[in-house]
Amino acid sequence: MDTYGTLNETRKDLPVNFSKEKVPKGEIVAYQRSKVMALKWQNKKSVCLNTIHDASPNLATCKSKDCLKLFDVCDHSNTIGGVDLCNQEMSYYPTLRNQRGKYYIKIFGQFLDQSLWNAYVLYKKTKPNA
Repeated sequence: MDTYGTLNETRKDLPVNFSKEKVPKGEIVAYQRSKVMALKWQNKKSVCLNTIHDASPNLATCKSKDCLKLFDVCDHSNTIGGVDLCNQEMSYYPTLRNQRGKYYIKIFGQFLDQSLWNAYVLYKKTKPNA
């Protein structure tokens, strides 16, 4: 299975010095085991990634200037944007408000929120002027 995403520095299968190693801004530290590579990249904060990509940088536009970013960082930023927007929009009008009760009611509320959001997105795609 090919996958990529963020990674916790203290994960047990990582090398011991991975979490302790300080990386200068713009530098990349990579460890690979078979098909999976763990990358640590320093921008404003330290970013740890689990990736199927190689460690080569990609020329991307950052705030109206060109800069070098990893392919994985670019892919992750493009992919996660929809998830963040969905979570943000769904938090404005939650169906459940700090209710105590059965767990299945909370799960039903989550499914209801998600299905309403998906219906709204599909409606906006089919009728963009509405």
